[in-house]
Amino acid sequence: MAHLSKSTCSKIINTLKTTSKSNHISSKQLYHLHQQHHIHSIASSLSHGKFLKFHNNTITDNKHIINHNIINNNHNVNIKRQFNATSEQKNDYYETLGINRDAKDAEVKKAFYKLAKQWHPDANKAPEAKERFSEINEAYQVLSNKDKRAQYDRFGHSGVGNGGMGGMGGFNAADVNLNDLFENLFGGRGPGGMGGFPFGDMFGGAQEMHDPTAPERGRDLQIDVNLSFMEAVNGASRELKIQRFDECKECNSSGVESGTKPTKCGTCDGKGRMVQQSGFMVIQQSCWDCNGVGQRSQNCNVCGGSGLKSNVESLDVNIPSGVDDGTRVRIANQGHAGKNHGGRGHVWLLCRVKSDERFERNGSDIHVAVDVPVYKAILGGTVTVPTLNGEAEVKVKPGTQSEHREIMRGKGITEPSTGRKGHQYLHFNVVIPSNLTEEQKQLIEKFGELYEGEKGK
Repeated sequence: MAHLSKSTCSKIINTLKTTSKSNHISSKQLYHLHQQHHIHSIASSLSHGKFLKFHNNTITDNKHIINHNIINNNHNVNIKRQFNATSEQKNDYYETLGINRDAKDAEVKKAFYKLAKQWHPDANKAPEAKERFSEINEAYQVLSNKDKRAQYDRFGHSGVGNGGMGGMGGFNAADVNLNDLFENLFGGRGPGGMGGFPFGDMFGGAQEMHDPTAPERGRDLQIDVNLSFMEAVNGASRELKIQRFDECKECNSSGVESGTKPTKCGTCDGKGRMVQQSGFMVIQQSCWDCNGVGQRSQNCNVCGGSGLKSNVESLDVNIPSGVDDGTRVRIANQGHAGKNHGGRGHVWLLCRVKSDERFERNGSDIHVAVDVPVYKAILGGTVTVPTLNGEAEVKVKPGTQSEHREIMRGKGITEPSTGRKGHQYLHFNVVIPSNLTEEQKQLIEKFGELYEGEKGK
């Protein structure tokens, strides 16, 4: 065992570099020497000194493990390894895609399609999915390129540089949108013979060409309508002033100046989309000159190209009985007009119902608080209560207590959707007077004496 100082260790490393130069050892050979464990380096903390052992052309260390760089400046080689682990070996690209070495381009694309669908991080949440997808993509970038594939077949991984990624820098699978990837790779469908795959449905849908002459349904319109409690119960009619878009008569709702014809957009060559490519990634967006239409036309002078014109009109509406606060009532086909005769949208009436101090509503049922004088609660009698159809007399049974409840069945609100009537609930509250005359006090005292006397028997 040789005990070496820090400076001695540095000399050993420099000697290896010098030897590689004088004996014409290439950077590639030095790299493979390092990978085959002809050079291993492990360093301990300097406070404990260096303990290096020379054995069979190997430099090993029995202490702590660190990362060490061997740099050959003449060949721009930067080799980084963790020296207690075996050297990293890249998987064969053909094995990664599961194809034969004589596979045709269509087979390469088909294999990549299948594996990328399985391992893309957007579709596979397994911890290893991101790394696996990167390996699959790296293999595809090489084998799908004629020149890179020839270099790989001849020289292996060293013939295609850093994983075949060229000048694209680091690859991050999370930055690749799976929908965009397959739409650009296969035109929105799977490769031949696979029947396609609905990436548009899974990941947000593909952009489609916009037909400028296609009918477009008009937008809906919402209006707030204020109603009293009884108007909501019984229904009401309103004449509303609404501002909405009607079809432009000048251009017959086309948006194009009368007497002119659309021309093909020169910016996108009539495709409606602009495509930018960076490596294997393709970025697609709507044409900024024609807004994805693929055509350019002279706008109508009246509507400015929208095909619609704003107008204020009167609208008579009927609000059904039984609506509640927040109920939306649809008036069909009375909203904004659509372009190219696409039809009108709907008008939605948002009901805003005021409260009523006499009634408390709960769905189709109503609740009413009824004050009962103490003598009627004791002796019985009748009280007058409000209902949705006016006032009514209700019997009070002798001995009625506070919070007693009576039900008037079928006296509630009619449900608009089913026609079923709710109930009216009466909540009795026995009222005890606070101001009594002398005669009333005497009578109550007499009643108390008699009541207590009866209890004592």
